[in-house]
Amino acid sequence: MQTAAPATTDFAGKYAIAFPNNQLLCLPASGGSATLGVAAGDLHNPTANQLVNLYGNTQSGFTLQAPNWLYVWYNNGYVAEKQRGDTACSVFSLQTVQSSTYLVETAPDSTVYYVGANSDGTLSRVPNSETPPANAQVATNQITDSLASIRQQRSTMANPLTGVYLAGQDLRNIAFMSTDLSFADFSNTTMDSTSDANGATANGTRFDNANLTNWVANGLVCAKGSFVNAVLTNAKLSNGTFTGSTFNKADLSGANLQVSDFTGAALIGCPFAGTLVNQAIFRSANLTNADLSLAKGVEAIISIEGALLIATNLKGHDLTNVAIDAQTNFMSAVLDGCNLTGKNLTNNVFVRASMQGVKLDNTTLNGVQFAFANLTNASITGGITMVGANLANANLQNVNLTGAQLGAKTTLLKAPLSDSSQLDSGQIPADISTGLKLSGGATVQVIQSGLIWQITDGATVYQVNNNSYVLLVQQVNTSNAAVLSNAYMFETNLQQANLFAVEMSGVHWYGSGASALSADLGQANLSNAFLSGMGFKQSLMQGASLDYATLIGTVFDGANLSPSSSLKPTSFAFAAMQSTSFASTSTLYNANLTNAALALANGVPLFTLDVSFVSSLNTGTISTALRTAFANVAYTLVGVAGLTVVQAGSAWQIANIDSQNAAQTGYGNFYLALESQKNGLSFIQVYGAAPLLLLNADGKGGQVQLQLAFGPTGLTEQQLNGNTTCPSGMRYSYLSDYMTYAMLMTPALPPLPPTCLNCWN
Repeated sequence: MQTAAPATTDFAGKYAIAFPNNQLLCLPASGGSATLGVAAGDLHNPTANQLVNLYGNTQSGFTLQAPNWLYVWYNNGYVAEKQRGDTACSVFSLQTVQSSTYLVETAPDSTVYYVGANSDGTLSRVPNSETPPANAQVATNQITDSLASIRQQRSTMANPLTGVYLAGQDLRNIAFMSTDLSFADFSNTTMDSTSDANGATANGTRFDNANLTNWVANGLVCAKGSFVNAVLTNAKLSNGTFTGSTFNKADLSGANLQVSDFTGAALIGCPFAGTLVNQAIFRSANLTNADLSLAKGVEAIISIEGALLIATNLKGHDLTNVAIDAQTNFMSAVLDGCNLTGKNLTNNVFVRASMQGVKLDNTTLNGVQFAFANLTNASITGGITMVGANLANANLQNVNLTGAQLGAKTTLLKAPLSDSSQLDSGQIPADISTGLKLSGGATVQVIQSGLIWQITDGATVYQVNNNSYVLLVQQVNTSNAAVLSNAYMFETNLQQANLFAVEMSGVHWYGSGASALSADLGQANLSNAFLSGMGFKQSLMQGASLDYATLIGTVFDGANLSPSSSLKPTSFAFAAMQSTSFASTSTLYNANLTNAALALANGVPLFTLDVSFVSSLNTGTISTALRTAFANVAYTLVGVAGLTVVQAGSAWQIANIDSQNAAQTGYGNFYLALESQKNGLSFIQVYGAAPLLLLNADGKGGQVQLQLAFGPTGLTEQQLNGNTTCPSGMRYSYLSDYMTYAMLMTPALPPLPPTCLNCWN
């Protein structure tokens, strides 16, 4: 008998095979076992576990695929556990002897056996003999035609092809309408518009690497199918069910996916150019690296709830009517120009997403993750809430966040300024009492007369702040404030925003359009921030931290810089405050200015020299000792530095610019003045003088040197009180004939000036 080659034989049909007494060949109905046996059944109405697929020829030899889609071999019984092409597979044939048909096996060693059914439901085999055993006699019913017949009649006739191996076949001009193709293997096949599969079922079916250009399969039910690397350009797949299916790197360009369900599907790296997705569902789908920028009907997608959209391109689409939930992940997605107006995006992830020009007006953004996201020119208006949001390292260039709520404080109501006098007298105004529904036992405490009050009603505490326009009655939230550390905020508008206790360390917030007008920055952390030229007019900044911040030319006119309600002082420690402006309505009472660089008329007081240097300074020559004295406080004089005697014995100037060093930073000049106190002590005060040499990003990945002029810090002695900690580390109350203002303004540790202007990241 001839042995078939299992790896190369075509589908010979789907059969039911009955042994005597209507015992049908099958796998156990309960599942779990891969050993073939027999069970009672109807040859003309077999159950699914009583159908087997044949490959080859019923006369010359075929391999047998069981209903678990594995191939049969003999291992102390006929077991379905081999893969297609395994040489251990048994080869069977249907042999006719005296008008009776028998199932015959040819083993891999060429031994021929009759296959018989035992009374206990098992199968056995006996060597071929002249008289076949009665229990080996079979009858067959072909449920589905062979592939050759299907090609000839150009249709499956809706007969099942479940589990059938058709990989690599050209299946054009065959109708698969309403056919059950579940668990079949269509890998590397070719089908097109002549392969009509409308209404077919293909659960668990493989179409990997298939060419399905122009394929028609509307209404296809294909749960957990696989289309990896398949070409589905211009395919018709509308009204389909593809839940849990895998389409990774499949080409869906021009396909019609309207009203199809891709819940839980994987569509990693798929192009959707010209693809119709109206009313499609992508709930919990994985669309990582998929490109939907040119897809059609994205605005009518029903749902992307729970979808993984990592690096997905959705550029320019309107998503306002698309269902999104907190599990929808937009990490590294391209959302430039998208419209998300009015969406609830609480806790959504947009880390490293490109969102230039995105519309986020009137959205809810509490807890949203925008770390490293590019939100340049985004519109985020409407007093949106972003409490607990993470915008660390985000690009917020030219973003309008007017009235945004990012702080851990909620404004409950607004009261007129006329209520201030009652609050100062320890009385709660009627409008505030009514608005808060206070009990008769509520009390008010004056934190700072005319500016800050605290109302306590039982265990509930309210804060009232004067922002120069109205009184804001507020309550601290239990949720965390937003994080904007190292965010780039060129031209960012946060007027009237709630930034209470927000983490803004290292932000680059500047530009003519940048504004914090009337914003609440109480207890905000702005340490190490670049805020040169920024406007904080009328802002509430009680207890804010601006340590190590660059505040050159920053405007604090009318800002409230008082301590917080918990008496935490506003801090400018180590800040660069050249040309910083404080209008007369702003005070630095109780503020911390330790080691801050405040510029006086001669410049920034840095350190002092002993009067023994006077004689060498009068020579107009920089001595070695003078260079050493400067180096000892980290202010190195360049080799070409020149000394000018402004007034012998009392004033000198050092020009400290090396025109050949384009990377030089620091003070371009130093001014030295002899100071004499009434107690007879004298010293030379050294000032850092304009210009300030800074490096600036050139927009090409490099840096250029700028020479920045600056003037005195706009701060008078009347704006300090005895509890203000001066740059020297001493309280302002130490001012006397023996402790001059210049001495109090001289830092104990000479602060180094900033080296870079607009050098974010």
